[in-house]
Amino acid sequence: MLRNVMAGAAAAAILIGMSSGAAEARSRYTSYDDCRRDSRNDQAAGAIIGGILGGVVGNQVFKGERGLGTVAGVILGGVAGSQIARSGDACDQYYASYAYNDAFERDPYDRVEWRNPRSGNYGYVTPADYYRDRRGNYCRNYEQEIYINGRRQVAEGVACQNRDGSWRIVQ
Repeated sequence: MLRNVMAGAAAAAILIGMSSGAAEARSRYTSYDDCRRDSRNDQAAGAIIGGILGGVVGNQVFKGERGLGTVAGVILGGVAGSQIARSGDACDQYYASYAYNDAFERDPYDRVEWRNPRSGNYGYVTPADYYRDRRGNYCRNYEQEIYINGRRQVAEGVACQNRDGSWRIVQ
C-alpha cells in the first residue's frame, strides 16, 4: 500500500509542477524548440514538491504514528519527486500542462493525451464530473496515467477552478 501511495504522490508531484508552471510555460515558450530549462532546478523542485506531498500523504496514511508517517513520506516523496524530475524531459511539463488544462475544460470522462516526441514520455488525464466544494468552487476529480521512460505511474487527484477561470490542482 505504501508503494502505491508513494507512486501516487510522485505522480502528483509532476502534476503540481505542471499546474504551477502552466501559465509560465505558456507565456515563456512559444514552441517546443524554445522549451529549455536547467534540469538541476527541475530536480530540486521535484524533490521539494515530492517531499511536501509525501509528508501530507504519510501523515494521513499512518494515523497511529503520524510523526513517523510524515517523516517517511517526506523522505520517500522527496526522493521520488527528484527521480521523476530527473528522468523526465523538461518539455514534458510544457506538453502536459496544456493537456491537463484542456481536460478540465472538457466533458466528463473525455480522456486527453499529451506526448513529448523528443523524450517519448506521454500521459493521459481523464476528468470526472464537476462538483462544488465546501467553499463553493467548481472542482473535478481526475485520473492520470503517466509514462516516464516506459514506467507507468497512475494517480487520482482533484483540480478546482480559480476565480480567473484557470485550474489548480489541490490534491
